[in-house]
Amino acid sequence: MAVNERVEGLLKPIGLPLAYRKFKPYKGKPVPAPPYLIYFIERENARGSDDKNFYKKLQVVVELYTTAKSPTLEESVENAIQEFEFDKYEEYLDSEGMFFVSWEFDIYEKIRR
Repeated sequence: MAVNERVEGLLKPIGLPLAYRKFKPYKGKPVPAPPYLIYFIERENARGSDDKNFYKKLQVVVELYTTAKSPTLEESVENAIQEFEFDKYEEYLDSEGMFFVSWEFDIYEKIRR
């Protein structure tokens, strides 16, 4: 299963609009109002031995944007990604008038040969 499909499968049940990297207005459909989720693969490393890579480590970032602090939504995200160890960061974006909460975690993927 591709990492994007796996991450989307974890996050879609939360019920918030979800996009990879950013929302794009499309055919009259505007960017959704907060709250919403963004995710992306920040870094990817391949590892192995004997001049062959056997697995990839992908650093996934999930971002929650809200207009008000929402511990309930934060808990929903944390429940969705509970199988992974994660680092959590929070910030208020003055220019946007939004709260931003970010989770970073690693997914390991076997490279098929």
